[in-house]
Amino acid sequence: MKKWGVYMQSYILKRLLGVIPVVFIILVFVFLMLQLSPGNPVMLLLPENATSADIEEAMKRFGFDRPLYTQFFDFLAGALVLDFGNSMVYSESVLSIVLERLPATLELAFSAIFVALIVGVPLGIIASLRPGTLLDRLASTAGLFGVSLPNFWLGLILIIFLGGTLGWFPTGGRVPFDALQYSGPTNFLLLDTILHGDWNGFKVVLSHLILPAITLGTAVAGMIMRITRSSMLEVMNKDFIRTARSKGINEITVTSSHIFRNALIPIVTIVGLELGSVIGGSIIVETVFGWPGMGSLLITSIGMRDYFLVQGIVFFIALTYVFLNLIVDISYKFIDPRIRY
Repeated sequence: MKKWGVYMQSYILKRLLGVIPVVFIILVFVFLMLQLSPGNPVMLLLPENATSADIEEAMKRFGFDRPLYTQFFDFLAGALVLDFGNSMVYSESVLSIVLERLPATLELAFSAIFVALIVGVPLGIIASLRPGTLLDRLASTAGLFGVSLPNFWLGLILIIFLGGTLGWFPTGGRVPFDALQYSGPTNFLLLDTILHGDWNGFKVVLSHLILPAITLGTAVAGMIMRITRSSMLEVMNKDFIRTARSKGINEITVTSSHIFRNALIPIVTIVGLELGSVIGGSIIVETVFGWPGMGSLLITSIGMRDYFLVQGIVFFIALTYVFLNLIVDISYKFIDPRIRY
């Protein structure tokens, strides 16, 4: 047991050290992506009758008058302590703005993954247990349908019919302004309503979350369904599955303890990758539903050429993606003890 703990600590440390060059490359990309884009961001902050002196003073105030390499080293030094300066538009700390919006995006992303799992995994299992049958074809068609649907189109359809025509769900926003009379402690509203014992508030928050979560999770559900089906079909042909059946083990145990467990690694991999993609790809869905997360803030910041805020948001999204993949890598060892690195 002690050897296992030392091994895991060593492996996690190696993986963390491997993240360092990745994060550095992300920082370089984030910096150059905006600095080399055309246009002058300070022109959007100044009135139309601004003089050359006004422009020069603004450039100096935001540090755009310095050499590019000096700006990069200052940016790198600040990023190491998560200090991206102040927003050019909101005049607030970029970190505080991002942390204020981050819980909304994460809550939506995890809800979308939950929807994807409760739909995609059962469909994949059903399809793999009845290959070639009508049930398999229907499940595969549903998975292909989910992957192919543009999420902005699906979101609009859900808003029009389920929100507008039928009136079952709210059509936008995270929660009405007067719905909750408290804030925190986590800023994950579903969790906060439970901690405060506010079940009416829980229903309100959940009703606002359902449509965007379904919209964002549909494509992921289709992907998980297809991976689950193919992975389980591959495991079914292994010798140890035939041995388990020949010993008289009931089919439910064979499916759950042998087939599904050994098919988990591809499923966990795709869930980790898709969770990162969901966080980064929530921009469109947040815009469609007026969801106050990092995605909608990123669109607004790009439109206003708020360089510092855009840099902070993109960096946090990329960093989240990197560490989700790190968690997936570490989880492999717990899923399958035979794995060695």
